[in-house]
Amino acid sequence: MSFKVTNWVWANSQSRNGARLVMLALADRADDNGCAWPSIEDLADRTRLSPRAVQKGIASLVELGELDVENGGGRHRSNRYRITPKPRTSDGVVGQEPRTNDGVSGQETLNFEAETPNSATETPNSTPGNPVHSAPEPSENHQQNHQGTTPSRTAEDTLVTEMLDKWWEQYGRTTAQAKSTIRRAIADALRNGLEPSVLWQALERLGELSKPVTGGTLQFALSELRKPTNVIALPNGHPLTGTDAKVAGWLAIANQLAQGDSA
Repeated sequence: MSFKVTNWVWANSQSRNGARLVMLALADRADDNGCAWPSIEDLADRTRLSPRAVQKGIASLVELGELDVENGGGRHRSNRYRITPKPRTSDGVVGQEPRTNDGVSGQETLNFEAETPNSATETPNSTPGNPVHSAPEPSENHQQNHQGTTPSRTAEDTLVTEMLDKWWEQYGRTTAQAKSTIRRAIADALRNGLEPSVLWQALERLGELSKPVTGGTLQFALSELRKPTNVIALPNGHPLTGTDAKVAGWLAIANQLAQGDSA
């Protein structure tokens, strides 16, 4: 997973609902250039959408101009996806760079790095007379960047802030919980390896139920989200299991997202 790409999605993507879940799932799989090769089945499993809903989300992202898709060239070959940041002037993201033969711009990594506040400190010290490059203790900065701890921590903190702000915007008025405790729960979940797209679904679930965000309630929400893929009770009392339950779960979430669009 690339924190740089995920941060960009949270901060700038115009996608919504199912398309946003697909975008976050792609970011979970992407490298720092925004490239990923997941299968439709993998994206469906991560987003808990049906394969058809995933393909619809991909088409929406392409229409928004935030995703390029290169056909895999075979029935059993995954497509190549590339998240493409739109040209911006206010946040330092550059656009309209020359393309190489494979369609990849040499500046796309910098596009995503522009979302990280301390990315300027990662630039090699190659320009004489630049006050940033001639700052004190260059050896210490170089050592930190080489180990990858400082940029990674900054990117993770940025992701936590983006998720917290987005959640607070939607559900902050319904909770008496302090933002600092919610931030801590989100940060702990990410450090424990929970994927941002899955974490966001759990956070939305807690917001809808007006429950506090803690490690324990996140586990509750995750178990609630996983229920449709295990057993679903029908009106006649007979449960669905296995593939049937998974398909039913996809349909239930797709209907929920459709209702959100019409609201």
